[in-house]
Amino acid sequence: DALRDGDAARGAAVFYARAMACSTCHSLGDRPAAIGPDLTKLAPKPNDAEIVEAVLEPSKTIAKAYATVTVQTDAGLQITGLPIEETGEKLVLRDAAQPDQIVTINKTEIENRQDATQSLMPNGQVNQLANREQFLDLVRVLGEISSRELFASDRDTLRIYRRWLLTRGAQDASLLVSRGLIP
Repeated sequence: DALRDGDAARGAAVFYARAMACSTCHSLGDRPAAIGPDLTKLAPKPNDAEIVEAVLEPSKTIAKAYATVTVQTDAGLQITGLPIEETGEKLVLRDAAQPDQIVTINKTEIENRQDATQSLMPNGQVNQLANREQFLDLVRVLGEISSRELFASDRDTLRIYRRWLLTRGAQDASLLVSRGLIP
């Protein structure tokens, strides 16, 4: 249904909507500090059914690189993050709450460590959508992102929309209006 009824331009608006928070965690090849997978580098490329499953059941399959760990230190600090380095002496985490923050913890200070069984993407996140059309639009844009169809040039919809969100530039607004993304 998403290929037939979904609209990638409207899906871009859903992707960047604050209520959905997709762009908060997921990179489109432009943020190495993302705590969710870079959607332009999924390998193998997911099919539509896999995209739907990932949106509806984010904890069903968690890539090892995005499996979080929660650590309690002997000083009472509790942090949840993505392990980015681990040696016999230390554990280095990307803080899940502040992805730009890297925390190094000496292993001798770790009182408790628990590997997460749930994705950082909340179950039910899709319930933030207003209707089925928005769901189909989101699935459509996610499919196009993973196949890189929207990244053929500098004029791609997602990058224009993101730039417009930051700058409110008239040229970007005009392009987005012509694509039916903003009124």
